[in-house]
Amino acid sequence: MNKIGLKRKTGKLLIGLTGGIASGKSYAAARLRELGADIVSADELAARELMPGAGAYQAVAARYGERALLPDRSINRKFLAGEVFSSKQVRNWLESLIHPAVLARVWELAAKSRRAVVVADIPLLFETGAQNCFDFTVCIDSPLALRLKRARSRGWTAAEFRRREAAQLPARRKCALADAVLLNASSRKDFDRKLSALFEAFELLRRRRKNSKIFRPGGSRSIVCKKKGAK
Repeated sequence: MNKIGLKRKTGKLLIGLTGGIASGKSYAAARLRELGADIVSADELAARELMPGAGAYQAVAARYGERALLPDRSINRKFLAGEVFSSKQVRNWLESLIHPAVLARVWELAAKSRRAVVVADIPLLFETGAQNCFDFTVCIDSPLALRLKRARSRGWTAAEFRRREAAQLPARRKCALADAVLLNASSRKDFDRKLSALFEAFELLRRRRKNSKIFRPGGSRSIVCKKKGAK
C-alpha cells in the first residue's frame, strides 16, 4: 500500500513530530498520548531493526564482526554510535538499511490504529523527506544551551552532542520547514498548556477535514498526502 492510499483509506489525521536533540520530543509525544493521540516512535522501531535476526543487525554484524557485538550477541550501540557519528558514509549506509523499514512500519501501525489522531515521532522527519506524507508537521524547539544541558544530564559530553547535532538539519531549518513550532523553553506547565492547545487544534483539523477534501492550515500547505516534489 502506498502512503497516499493509506491516508485516504484510513481517514485519520497523521501528524509528523520532530525537533532538535533534547528538545522535548519524547515528552511531547507522551503528553499527546495522554490527551488521546496514538504515538508511533521511529526510534523504537529503528531499535528493533538492530535486534538479532533483523536485516540491519545482520548487515552490521557482517561489516564489523565481533567489534560490534556485546557478549550476549546484541549490537554494541556505543560502538555503532561512534562509527555512525564520525563518518557520513557509515551513517548513510546504516540509514539506507533502517529508514525504509521504519517508515513502512509507521504507515502500517497508523493504518491499524483505532485512534483518530496518530502522531509519528520521527527525529529525522525532514532529513528523510517523509514530511509530505503527513497531514501536519510539528517541530519542538528549545534553546541550544538548554538542549545541551539536557543532553549532559543523559551522560553525553558537549562534543558528543555536537557530533549528533551535526548529523541532523539545523534546528532553525526544521522549524522553518514545519507547519507549527512549539517552544519548550520555560516551565513544564507552560509546555503542557501548549501541547493541550496543539491537540485541540488537531481535533479541529480532523473535523474540518471530514467536511473538506482540502484544508489549508494558515493558508499555505494543504492537508493532502503528496509525493515529494509534487505540485
